[in-house]
Amino acid sequence: MDDVERVLFPSSTVQVGTFRCPPRHERFPGGRVETHLVAFPWSAVMIEQEGAAPVVADPSIAMLYNPRQEYRRHPVDGRGDHCAWYSINADWLANISNGEPYRFASSHTRVSSGLFLRHQLLVHYLMANAHPDPFVVE
Repeated sequence: MDDVERVLFPSSTVQVGTFRCPPRHERFPGGRVETHLVAFPWSAVMIEQEGAAPVVADPSIAMLYNPRQEYRRHPVDGRGDHCAWYSINADWLANISNGEPYRFASSHTRVSSGLFLRHQLLVHYLMANAHPDPFVVE
């Protein structure tokens, strides 16, 4: 990780982290996601995933990334891209999808206020606990 990314919870099933990247940072323009990833934005940012229409992601829209997916990022909010992310193990996803390699069918999904609250509570729990209970997270 680097100065813009922090892993809050590493495990073999799921990792949880935060990303705070100002528009002028070298990582802001985009890159490639290596694993299944769900990002819950805290600021508005336009994301253009390979093969999908651009989306303005904000706290009401979670971004869904498939492994090895490239993306571009464009500033909307002057703070840049601030989000929490969840990286999900591909083998675990295959186990819950009848052994087939799992792919997100969409680039994004709406986030209910209840889901956003639960996600925020989990992130705050992880930030406040150096040794979080894996049962709580997974």
